[in-house]
Amino acid sequence: MKMKSKILTTGALLFLFSPLVQAGNGTIAVEGKIVDGTCALQGAAEENGIPSTNLTFTMHRDVTTTAIIESEVWGDNYKDFHIHFICASTMISRNIQVKISATEYQNEILLNTDKSGPSNIGFRIRDQVWQVMNYDRLDPGTTYSIPAENFSLAYTVSYTRLNNEPIATGPIVSTIYYDVTYL
Repeated sequence: MKMKSKILTTGALLFLFSPLVQAGNGTIAVEGKIVDGTCALQGAAEENGIPSTNLTFTMHRDVTTTAIIESEVWGDNYKDFHIHFICASTMISRNIQVKISATEYQNEILLNTDKSGPSNIGFRIRDQVWQVMNYDRLDPGTTYSIPAENFSLAYTVSYTRLNNEPIATGPIVSTIYYDVTYL
């Protein structure tokens, strides 16, 4: 049985406060719900938060460009979020496959789709086993065993630089899609 849910949006807004560019007011939003009688997607939440089908949370504020590192290294400027599920007991030990994709990415970096913002800042997302997401639509996704009736999948999002060019001010917006398949 195939079930799909889409729309996970990430974004951040950069402001110029001094000679250094500051990043603040970033958001991640998750919308959607799957209900098929055996599993339901409850939504997403920040770590230890309450799941919502319309999650918005703020990335760390007042982050200087020196804290936004190049793409090859994972920096300290990140936030965790979880996608929560509730399943019938008959689903325990069955598999679920989650495929995350995007239309605007370079390797494992979500690109800024807002052309008025900086072109050399994006986002990276890792899953619960620290694997960086591959956004290629042809990628089959990651398969997880359903461990319990209530469970969540953990992800981490971070700003990342594509190069060492100066960072311009402006919004940073990226969109990813997730497909959930019950196997």
